Amino acid sequence: CNTYDIAQDEKGWFYLSSDYNFNYSPRFPSTNRGYGVVQIFDTSLHYKGFVNLNFDTSYKGQAFYVSFKKIIRSNKKDGFVVGGSLPLIDTSLIFVDSLQGYDTIVWHHELLNIVKVNDSQQIEWRRTYRIRNGKDDGYLYDLKSCPTGGYIIAAASYLDDAREKYGDPYYMPWLLRVDDDGCLIPGCGT
Repeated sequence: CNTYDIAQDEKGWFYLSSDYNFNYSPRFPSTNRGYGVVQIFDTSLHYKGFVNLNFDTSYKGQAFYVSFKKIIRSNKKDGFVVGGSLPLIDTSLIFVDSLQGYDTIVWHHELLNIVKVNDSQQIEWRRTYRIRNGKDDGYLYDLKSCPTGGYIIAAASYLDDAREKYGDPYYMPWLLRVDDDGCLIPGCGT
């Protein structure tokens, strides 16, 4: 359905961060569902296959919401790193001031994810990042290799009640540096 970003390997093959979209209900075409994929083309742009990134059924929604927007060659030149913000439906128990009691609340969040797909077309690792109190949305804008190793993620955090509860801005930009295994703390991949 959509292609978001393109990267190449050393032999000149193209890897497209895209989505696979299927019509969930022929009666309601706007309810299309899907998931992220990495499409693979050779140097002559002949289609060679794809890697399915539908690894977690709790990430649900229309294809363009559950897809990865960035793809880069891994630092070790042994695969690709794709990144994006995936929607999650989360249920939590919170204290509601007006009720003076606890209630179950359904939250809809965007979680920042990066995934490494190796050259054997397998998912090697996956990392999810949250910045504030666990109820914020994370939006990935860019993903780059860092010259000294690892990756830099440019993103933003959005929190509905940030100003009222914490005195913070609703949107907070941030940069996150992770190692070659996508870890904030080196060695998390072991």
